[in-house]
Amino acid sequence: MAIADVLKKEHIKLNIAGNTKEQVLDELADVLMNSGALTDKKAFLDDVYEREAVSSTGIGNGIAIPHSKSKFVKETTVAIGRVKSGVTDWETFDDAPVTLVVLLAVDEADKTGGHVRLLSSMARKLANAQTCERLTKAAEAGQDCAQYALGKIYLDGQGAEKDIQKAVALFTLAATKENSFAAFALGKLYLAGDAALPRDPAAALKWLTYAAELGNQFAQYRLGKLLLQGEDAPKDVKAAIRWLTAAAEQGN
Repeated sequence: MAIADVLKKEHIKLNIAGNTKEQVLDELADVLMNSGALTDKKAFLDDVYEREAVSSTGIGNGIAIPHSKSKFVKETTVAIGRVKSGVTDWETFDDAPVTLVVLLAVDEADKTGGHVRLLSSMARKLANAQTCERLTKAAEAGQDCAQYALGKIYLDGQGAEKDIQKAVALFTLAATKENSFAAFALGKLYLAGDAALPRDPAAALKWLTYAAELGNQFAQYRLGKLLLQGEDAPKDVKAAIRWLTAAAEQGN
């Protein structure tokens, strides 16, 4: 999922009038509600604030990325707002006023984890020392999306020196919070092996199964192939068909 796939022109507001966190979120929720993206604005905002209570989504450098999975979202989308005056009551890691807000509204029924991939993609494209520092603070605060995004940076070596062990550690933290893409990444890493990470088919099977059970279609497909081939896992045609069917039903 790319930002172009979920961002609509009418979801961009460059002249946010509010200057508090509550006012800005309310305006962006209005944008989504007026475009038909939400079924209940207040209920959606309640879900957003529940997520904010876990840890702040202000990542620093004037940027905040509030997000929430909600049954009041018709289809995963994003709204972007620019606050010229800056929001000073948004908790951030560098205490800088927030001037750019990216609100991710995720359909609760969306099992693809596309919003996680979107956040990770944005982080990699903006990867630099400051970005890595902010992601590190967010990861340490327990944000699974930040843990996954930072893990990808260490895995790819884009924006930070490549470090497989750090990537695995971050993916593991995110996976324990039911981040299916982190679990899928672990499955692929253990299946392929690396000089810094011994090949471990049993661990690969464990993480692929976990990611598949969380609804990750890519893990379901990879697990299905694994069980069908019977080389790195006990052959189980019945289970393979079940997982391949599950992936196919999600459009894989």
